[in-house]
Amino acid sequence: KQFFSENDLTDVLALIRKKNNFDMVHVSIQEEEAFFVRIRLPFMEIQEIRGATELHLEEYIPYAAPDVEFDYEIIITDPRPDGYVDVNVSVLPKMVVKKYLEIFSTTGFRPILFMVEAEATARAVVRKGEGDVVMVVNMGRQSTVLSIVVRGLVWFSYTIKFGGDFLTERLVKSCSITTAEAERSKMKKGLVNTPENQDVFDCLLPSVSSIRDEISKHYLFWSRHRKESFMAQNEEEITKIILCGSQAAIPGIVDYISTAMGVTAELCNPWVNILNIEQYVPSIKKDDVLEYATTLGLIK
Repeated sequence: KQFFSENDLTDVLALIRKKNNFDMVHVSIQEEEAFFVRIRLPFMEIQEIRGATELHLEEYIPYAAPDVEFDYEIIITDPRPDGYVDVNVSVLPKMVVKKYLEIFSTTGFRPILFMVEAEATARAVVRKGEGDVVMVVNMGRQSTVLSIVVRGLVWFSYTIKFGGDFLTERLVKSCSITTAEAERSKMKKGLVNTPENQDVFDCLLPSVSSIRDEISKHYLFWSRHRKESFMAQNEEEITKIILCGSQAAIPGIVDYISTAMGVTAELCNPWVNILNIEQYVPSIKKDDVLEYATTLGLIK
């Protein structure tokens, strides 16, 4: 489902361009239109890797290699005579890139970087040099993106087709209150399980449990995958869940996910790779900055 048309996006971008004196932009593209694949190549010189990767792409994606744009990062190399190079590849169909280029060009912007949303988010919230396998849960208003991140690289990503607005709708219907009242209750009371908050807790729990079920499904998927895939067999279990996005600020949701999954869960620190908040604290509120994790990943 598309929540905004191309015309809507064009109008918003035109307004931003009119109000601001800049034209070069970094752009994130939703992960539903992208592919993440891992490819093992024979050991080779760095300058040969891109060409070799392109030759193998069609084995992993439903597009011909000339019809996509891709970038890659080296996971690990084994330089022995019978060694290998493992690469993590992010792929976007050229028709998608072309569509976004046309939209931004029409409004006077010059995109100089395209990045898949899940990659940008991981760049912001996963500490550089992190050696553990983590799951990033980006909870937006209309969708929730789950990403499995291995040593800072997104290996898998999946979008759940509901987010915070769905929770608000549940409160509206179950508690017979207005949308504005429901939004306030969600963000102020949330999943805090106390006698005075029982009504809100009981209304939200079934919907949040659906998100938990998806997290559990992908947690188990990784557990099986790392045992069955030769490229993941040396990787560890997911040791931490990092929550970001505007709806990660719902009270009690971090504790609920942690308790339900039996895994450490925490709110993201989107500044972790940018600045030391013990030395400088940006003026934006802690809960507000959760919404801008993807943006910070694009600019750092």
